[in-house]
Amino acid sequence: MASRKQKYAYLSSIGLAMLTSLFGVIACTENGLSTKKTLSVHEAEKLLAEKLSFQPVLADFDVQELIHKSALHKLQDSLTPLQNKGLITYQPFESQQNSDYFYVLINITEKGKKYAAGIKKVYEKGIFIEVKSCEKKLIKVTEIQPRSNSEDKWAIVNYEWAYDNQTPFAYLSPKCQEKGAVHTGNYTFTFYDKGWRIEDPVVDF
Repeated sequence: MASRKQKYAYLSSIGLAMLTSLFGVIACTENGLSTKKTLSVHEAEKLLAEKLSFQPVLADFDVQELIHKSALHKLQDSLTPLQNKGLITYQPFESQQNSDYFYVLINITEKGKKYAAGIKKVYEKGIFIEVKSCEKKLIKVTEIQPRSNSEDKWAIVNYEWAYDNQTPFAYLSPKCQEKGAVHTGNYTFTFYDKGWRIEDPVVDF
């Protein structure tokens, strides 16, 4: 039968091993990112998905426009569904009495403002606001090419993505109306003290 001293030494060794393992886990997951020098597909996809989520497809939406009466009906066909959803209100009126041109004033409601990017543009023919039409969605990482030099450790990551999550303003952007189209892209990733960080896209390599 083991002595009390032997049992204590055994339990101490187990406790030390568990503590060392715990510190290792904490060190490798600081800020939710791995500090391992090998970039995994899982971590690359996580960083890419976050990056693409901040790249919505934007389109110019008229909020004040001078339009010929022959095009008024077509414009109303596109605006009425948005008004029915409570996203906008609009009002056409003649630019002057017995004129062939109409001013169309459009107001984005509080409900519709969640799609507005908040950038207003003034052109000769009207005033536009950038609105979100759809988003870019990561499909998968297709290749990770590890690279390194005397100073840095980095990688080139190739991936596939598609347009997704169309908003009610998707009709303004032909890109957002694609069905089944898969696009490719790439980014460089660089390893720092706190883990991997996504950098710039690669054009030619």
